[in-house]
Amino acid sequence: MSLTAYLGPSMPVLDLPGTRNAEACVPFAAGWYSEGQPEPLRTVARQHARLDDVDVELVKGFGSGCMLTTTGPQPAGDVQPFRWGPLLFGFRGGLDPFEEVFERPLVARLSPQALTATRSRSPEAVLFMTWLELLQGNVETDQLADGLERLVATVQDLALTNQATADFAIVVTNGSSLVTLRTGTGDDLPPMYTLLGSDETPIPPRGRIVTTEQLFPGSWTSLEAHSMVIFTEDS
Repeated sequence: MSLTAYLGPSMPVLDLPGTRNAEACVPFAAGWYSEGQPEPLRTVARQHARLDDVDVELVKGFGSGCMLTTTGPQPAGDVQPFRWGPLLFGFRGGLDPFEEVFERPLVARLSPQALTATRSRSPEAVLFMTWLELLQGNVETDQLADGLERLVATVQDLALTNQATADFAIVVTNGSSLVTLRTGTGDDLPPMYTLLGSDETPIPPRGRIVTTEQLFPGSWTSLEAHSMVIFTEDS
């Protein structure tokens, strides 16, 4: 599964690279911010679909200046990007072994409110709920970044104590910024790349894309290991 985020001039949701191939949509889940909506919208296509299918048609007319998508096989139930209020959260990486080391102590930290954020109890869902717990309702960019740093510290403490692995490629957004984090306890971290759009790319000029895959030819920059980068509408 790949993770892709976009921030910049408004563009059609289905034009974000990775969500479709020729005239068909690949399996994907998308969250995007629409003008006049207090919270991001979200949809999922769990299998390849023609672009004129009804479910896809509902998305074709939407444009957005901030999107977060996952592409590839989509599991049953709640999927990434997870949503809470004005926030979207996407994760690619691994907590291994999750059930034996991470699940019980992380879930035990969660308040009843955090536990209602998603019905899923997958590793990425537990990370999402833990991050929300650490935010304590703050949704400004600096607080999103601080919450991610504290999330990673909490999980890595468990990993190091139990000789487990915790690797992270995370993107979160409040609709006006992207906070990206690439770090972990292992030597083989998930990749993360970024690119600034131009007339020669599928991304509009001044648009910024962050992704775990190089989705098209271009001047991609690899995010350094153990780094956090914040992209804003002005950067």
